[in-house]
Amino acid sequence: MRDVIRTLVVAGMIGVGAMAQAGEESIPLNKLPKGVLAAVKAKFPKGKPVEAAKEVEDGETKYEVVIMLEGKQIDVLVDDENEVEGYETEIEADDLTVRVAKALRKAYPKAKATKYEAVYEVENGTDELEYYEIHLVTDEKKEIEVKIQPSGTLVKGEEEEDKEEPRDAKGKEKGEKSGKKKKGDGKAEAKGEKKERKGDKKDNDDDEKEEKK
Repeated sequence: MRDVIRTLVVAGMIGVGAMAQAGEESIPLNKLPKGVLAAVKAKFPKGKPVEAAKEVEDGETKYEVVIMLEGKQIDVLVDDENEVEGYETEIEADDLTVRVAKALRKAYPKAKATKYEAVYEVENGTDELEYYEIHLVTDEKKEIEVKIQPSGTLVKGEEEEDKEEPRDAKGKEKGEKSGKKKKGDGKAEAKGEKKERKGDKKDNDDDEKEEKK
């Protein structure tokens, strides 16, 4: 179950108006199985469904229903047995745990948060907080999503890899070699070429001596 939630979130547990992602199919609310809507209603009685999609993978069908509740968006994942497997809900910055807020500031001190979300797994009727997902804009104007567990541990993902290997304005990785030569490289190359020419001249002289004999 945890892998299913993580996969959907990494792919983008989707915003209103941009529901269908790769491998997913938008579906009108009136075409949703009644059991799926009933499961969502049972979980969030006051939530208003606004959009839905379905995905079939390895013979299993999953439904994702976007609802609005008290002005916040919640993405609900329902399986083909009409059971809510998990959900992602918008939260406020104050809802982050102290450890999460501290880890976020430490990892991205100059980034600006634009959206906060909490991802839950539902098992046997119990909601378990899996991690927080924070949407950031870095000081380089790059939009990223960071996932942090309640303990304050950053979840390894594409965003972290991008952070570890930042790119410069020209799109090159900072660790990538540029076309500029290091100081002294030109002299070393010139010395090498001079030695080669001397070697070639010596070989030619030797050849001439052999011919005269």
